[in-house]
Amino acid sequence: MGNIITYVQEKGHLAFDELGFNEVDSLILSELSYLSYEGWVDRPVAFEMTIGRLHAEGFPANRPSNDYSPDRCEQLFHALAESRRFRDVGVDFFDSEIDPREEKQFAAVTFRLSPRLHYIAYRGTDNTFVGWKEDLNMSFLEDIPAQKSAVTYLERLAGRMRSTWILGGHSKGGNLAVYAGMSAPPKLQRDVALIYDHDGPGFLDRVLQRPGFQAIQDRIYKTVPESAVVGLLLAEHEQYTIVESDAKAIMQHDPFSWQVENGEFVRVQDTDILSKATDRTLNHWLSTMDDGARRTFVDALYGLIQATGATTLPELTENWRGNIPSVYFAIRQMDPQIRKALFETVGGLVRASGESVWEMLDERLAQTREDVRNDFIERFQRWRDARE
Repeated sequence: MGNIITYVQEKGHLAFDELGFNEVDSLILSELSYLSYEGWVDRPVAFEMTIGRLHAEGFPANRPSNDYSPDRCEQLFHALAESRRFRDVGVDFFDSEIDPREEKQFAAVTFRLSPRLHYIAYRGTDNTFVGWKEDLNMSFLEDIPAQKSAVTYLERLAGRMRSTWILGGHSKGGNLAVYAGMSAPPKLQRDVALIYDHDGPGFLDRVLQRPGFQAIQDRIYKTVPESAVVGLLLAEHEQYTIVESDAKAIMQHDPFSWQVENGEFVRVQDTDILSKATDRTLNHWLSTMDDGARRTFVDALYGLIQATGATTLPELTENWRGNIPSVYFAIRQMDPQIRKALFETVGGLVRASGESVWEMLDERLAQTREDVRNDFIERFQRWRDARE
């Protein structure tokens, strides 16, 4: 078995008309959305740039990356540029917006697979806290700024060229792809062939009831790793395929850990016990709060992070000892009612976690008893058959 890099090395000699575009190709292009294309393909010139040409001109060497695995992302790009399958894929229409005041983090890039087939890759959450805040806002907002930008991006491209569209993304990018597909005008929806959601968070129940979602839900292909956490948030009504990963726990969110064999993802039958416990805990916890309580908690938590002065996850973790006094001071200065709500909400999460653990232990115990009973019956029947 291998990952998306070894997939390119093994299948990269096959053009798309020899091996059709598939789920692994989608994850690869979704991963490329994390690269920074400013100055390269952010001034549309009808796909003058290709992956091969970008590589030949020095991209992405020494380019900032918003991915959590920049070295492997660069290694992936090199493999793509050397492959027959990907080297002539066009790259264009890069757009990126980060607005702390609007609490928006958005980026997308388009890949030309053929003259009438294009893949729009929406970037997932990067390492900025603005991006994480926007993710958390999904727990109480039906529509977030990045989602609206995702629709605008699709409509703008559809206005420039006639094409069949494949939408996709990893993490929040998967959510944006689904949102763009469900929110596009009906005429444009008909030109959307597939939507790939790779471990993206879901939506509030009332969003899933919209006619637009009902119209495109049969074209959504969702994948999550076996220890899925992000991809199961707010997603109780979605169908998904489970992929084997060689990482542990939350680190399975990393696309490079997803296992590929014979040109497709290695599937498993069910998510693991950690994923089930986390999913049950978080979704039960969220169900105990209304939108107002969720907003209060998210804003208070974000306020504590802002108090440290950090704007990215690395900035926070690199000086975590020095940030503790800032967080403590911010808590003391917090409005008493908000502070009380914050602690009560955290307490609710702890209680929900404990309840989920006990529920799963009870279920496991009941299953064990049933297994023992069935084993006894099977053994007894074999003994009786042997006597007869």
